[in-house]
Amino acid sequence: MNNNVTINYSDYSNSSPTAEEIKFELAEDKLLTLKYNKSDRNVAIAMADTISDNTELQGILDLDKINVLIRALSQLRNQINQTTVTTTLYGKGCK
Repeated sequence: MNNNVTINYSDYSNSSPTAEEIKFELAEDKLLTLKYNKSDRNVAIAMADTISDNTELQGILDLDKINVLIRALSQLRNQINQTTVTTTLYGKGCK
């Protein structure tokens, strides 16, 4: 897995460009795509198999759902980070 992330921008007129689409390789041949919809102020989400180009899931994320997702991913990141620190400091399998 290459852990590829591609961000396509639409507006470079200010110091904070607008991200129109983010593509993230979740696993080999599995691509997560997030497309920003400026008029509806939400994000379309889709996951597809890149070999067959078959979309396996799709939906819409509004601001509340994005915030919940960010909090959940932050919690997981912190747990992984803590496990890594514990393993590094005390040896694998020890706490």
